[in-house]
Amino acid sequence: MPGAASGVAVGAVVAPKRHLQTVIKALDERQWRKKRTKVHEYDCEHLAVAVAPEGARALDAFGSDAESLVPAPLAALLRDGAVRWATGHRHVSAAAAPSPAAAAAAAASPAPPPRFRYAELFAGVGGFRLALDGLGGRCVFASEIDPCAAATYERNFGDAPLGDITEVPDEDLPAHDLLTAGFPCQSFSRSGEQRGLGDARGDLFFEIVRVASRCRPAALLLENVPNLLRVDNGHALHIIVHALTRAGYHCRLQLANAAALVPQHRERLYLAAFRDAAAAAAFRWPSLPAARGAAHRALGSGTVGGGDGDAQWG
Repeated sequence: MPGAASGVAVGAVVAPKRHLQTVIKALDERQWRKKRTKVHEYDCEHLAVAVAPEGARALDAFGSDAESLVPAPLAALLRDGAVRWATGHRHVSAAAAPSPAAAAAAAASPAPPPRFRYAELFAGVGGFRLALDGLGGRCVFASEIDPCAAATYERNFGDAPLGDITEVPDEDLPAHDLLTAGFPCQSFSRSGEQRGLGDARGDLFFEIVRVASRCRPAALLLENVPNLLRVDNGHALHIIVHALTRAGYHCRLQLANAAALVPQHRERLYLAAFRDAAAAAAFRWPSLPAARGAAHRALGSGTVGGGDGDAQWG
């Protein structure tokens, strides 16, 4: 699992303006261009076009067997040196800031010092934040790529989350005590193709590893669908636990059904990870009134991760 702490493959094609349209057309041919990330200035003579992870992997391997995957017009420009591949380049246009109304309210009534600071990736409309603010936490960073979810998040909390987490450089990640993430579930869900971490969306899990490795929060709280247990015969979960273990965390896992709290069957897999082994050992999951079925109780026993990690159930 080389490079897990670096996150997903990222980068940009750097080109002078005269070659920009050729680059864009070639990237669009493979659906490699990040259309939500604007073409931006790289230096005084060049512009940068952000590339999606699947394209970044192919361009990282340019010159090897993967060269045939690169569209011919782009490959020709790369060989001639007319454009270049900037691997690892991340770009974010501006830091998230509170709305004017939220800033005014904060100035009028300063908040007390927080009990802890947290960051949330794949934030959605702010479910984790709703709970953590109520516990005395303060959100110092949030990322959500979907514009509708991000707009709802801003209306809920007064802060606009940053967009694509893969475009946020390491140096822009603030220190925090807790990292939360409901990372994309489409590649793990039974309703999808179940490609696991081999899918571009499932691969985004490694952005959690990047942020955790960079900021070293004391704890992580992650959420996904129960079928993550079964995808690729459990190998996807093994890789996730192993990556977090290598990043210095001790993992605990639990299936929980929110049917006792909301009017629907809402079962999810939760993963709590701690840098301190004693904290992991002392951690206890909350008890919900609705008991799990026998099949799920059987899944919820034992350990996950083989000899490479110490993920424990319950």
